[in-house]
Amino acid sequence: MARLIFRYAYLLAATLVLCYATINRPGLHTTSRSKQPEKQPKFRSTVTSETCIQVEYDGDDMNVFNVPSRPKQQQDWPGLLAQTLQVKGHWDDRARYKHFPDAFLANHLLSLSKYETCMATHGTVEAAGQVVRAARNWPGAISLAVFAPASDFLMTVVFIRHLRKCFPSVRDQVTWHLSYPRDMPPSLKNAHLLQLDFPCSMTTTEVLTKLRDTVDAKDTAEVRQIVYPQNSMRNLARRHCRNEWVVCPDLDMVFPDPSEGASPFALLNRFLGGPMAADLCREKKCAFVLPLYEVENVRGEGRVPPDKDTLLQMVRKGHAQIYHLQVFDGNQGRSNLTAWEQLPPVSEVQVAFRVNFSFLYEPVYIAKHGSPDFEERFLGYGMTRNTQVLEMHLSGYEFYLLDSIFLSHLWGILKKKNYNHARFQQIVFNSRLFHTFFMRELAFRHQQDLSTLVSTPTGLKPMFRTNINVETCLHKPSTNNAQNKSYFVNKNAKIEFRSTINNK
Repeated sequence: MARLIFRYAYLLAATLVLCYATINRPGLHTTSRSKQPEKQPKFRSTVTSETCIQVEYDGDDMNVFNVPSRPKQQQDWPGLLAQTLQVKGHWDDRARYKHFPDAFLANHLLSLSKYETCMATHGTVEAAGQVVRAARNWPGAISLAVFAPASDFLMTVVFIRHLRKCFPSVRDQVTWHLSYPRDMPPSLKNAHLLQLDFPCSMTTTEVLTKLRDTVDAKDTAEVRQIVYPQNSMRNLARRHCRNEWVVCPDLDMVFPDPSEGASPFALLNRFLGGPMAADLCREKKCAFVLPLYEVENVRGEGRVPPDKDTLLQMVRKGHAQIYHLQVFDGNQGRSNLTAWEQLPPVSEVQVAFRVNFSFLYEPVYIAKHGSPDFEERFLGYGMTRNTQVLEMHLSGYEFYLLDSIFLSHLWGILKKKNYNHARFQQIVFNSRLFHTFFMRELAFRHQQDLSTLVSTPTGLKPMFRTNINVETCLHKPSTNNAQNKSYFVNKNAKIEFRSTINNK
């Protein structure tokens, strides 16, 4: 017995010695060891060992790419980055995009996680500067996914480093996630960008212009040809919110500017943690919709309406309108914002009324984790938000419009005559994809007849020459089923299901 105990003790001691030698072996660490011991940074919380990112951190800026907060003498940057990009990150479900979640972690992530809600948003490097305003108006956790293909990747890393250095709210509140497409990995020939440093006196637009000037124009043109995967970025940001409730606006949709009294963030958290939200969501799934308006002259440093009274004054003067009212009024149509405008102002966030759902409704809402993902097959614009909201409706969610809080869209008053033609083409393609395949998948998944809920747009052109007989490709319900009906569409409806191959 004594011999057995001695043998186990010997093995344990040998294992500890081996682990210590492995951890301290030169070459395993990404940064070289200095002969003089440096002052150790202070942590206010724990260290996430999987990604080497510190939370509640007082020292130098650490991140998944081991990029220092300021340019320093560093070993072979291209080699180090190539190794990091190869071993870290993960591919999406279809292996089209590689994601780097928690690439730069918010310094105050732990303390912000105690609040009820988190903002999940997304964008490209050009839009990333708008997070400064978002963090000012939303003093809570922000989960931001940035699409950074090819030459944009390292430029995004440098720009994030600049924002974290110059804007404490960004450094403390925003957790960054990066992603690039499989066919356009980061270009390591631009590793010299990591040696650039910009003073905080420069605006974010000036910094981006300087960064663009250092990148080959051909590389920039190549990046701009890529169709932006909105839904993939939305899912990436939303999945890495640590709070119970998540709101998912775009970066150019901001909460009211701070004013005297409680902030919209505080009022919203008070509502979500209060009895009204608890009662509505106790026995059913629920989502709380935010009124959304287009507001004039708020790009750059312009201020957005701080309260509902100011917003309604702007509406009456023609300086604000319901989002997409002139482009596509069905976008916010079911929110019935004209009725919302007639409600008397209230000091607390509360439910205005229940929303009656209809197809193509695209609300920006607050919901708990567990709602359906955004469908990542829809690239670019069109059928991105409304298909996810449709699946929420089929899953039993009910929508409630909130009062005393709203979002302002920063792109001014949108009109059909100045709507982007490339976006319109993406909308047409995604609409065909939805009516060709995705609608059938939803009907099969939820075992519901969608023929009365979803109508096929008139003039929808075939995506393939050969029409497919609906009854030959759908699973028919058993004749013993009491609810023996078409789970997909009315077979008398004039809908042609086609593949995604374009006509030649």
